[in-house]
Amino acid sequence: MKKGIVFVVCLFLALTMVSYPQNVSAANNNNLVVHTQEKGAKVKLSKNKATIKVGKTLKLKVSGTSKTVYWSSSDNKVAVVDSEGKVKGKSAGTAKITAVVGDKELVCNVTVKNEKKSYDYKSATELEEALNSGKDCTGQTVKFKVDKVVPDSAFGYNLWAGEHLNFCSIENPHASKGETVAVKITTVENVLGSWIIYYEKIK
Repeated sequence: MKKGIVFVVCLFLALTMVSYPQNVSAANNNNLVVHTQEKGAKVKLSKNKATIKVGKTLKLKVSGTSKTVYWSSSDNKVAVVDSEGKVKGKSAGTAKITAVVGDKELVCNVTVKNEKKSYDYKSATELEEALNSGKDCTGQTVKFKVDKVVPDSAFGYNLWAGEHLNFCSIENPHASKGETVAVKITTVENVLGSWIIYYEKIK
């Protein structure tokens, strides 16, 4: 009888010892899964490249982390970024916007372009039609191609843009034949059927 009891006790202990490591292993496996899930949360930047105009803004965001993000620009003359990831274009060029999160560096390559200028008149022909119709074009802008340069005309430096269209200035406009010039009209006169236009040159 005693031998039977001893055998049962030994069997129980043996079974307990076998099952205990399995439980520990299962617990360890669960911990590994949780650890993998935490490690698998990928820190990402909303964009890795972007294009904006001068004066315009872009909002960058970092996802997959609750840590503090530190922002910087490789060239503040081209683009600046604030502590919230708001990027503003300053001048034409390229800059790298970097977000530092812990030991990670995330980069967005930003290209800044000049805002495309618009003109009231896109050619000398358009302007001449407006003047001939009696429209006051003072203060308006025009882009035109120089057909001929007359440096010593009766009205000063004359950029001839048509048979009856003369863009005149006292100072040398440093323009040449075939060049496209953009100006802002200051005064307009009609002399013997020809338009004499004084202007400010637009850079």
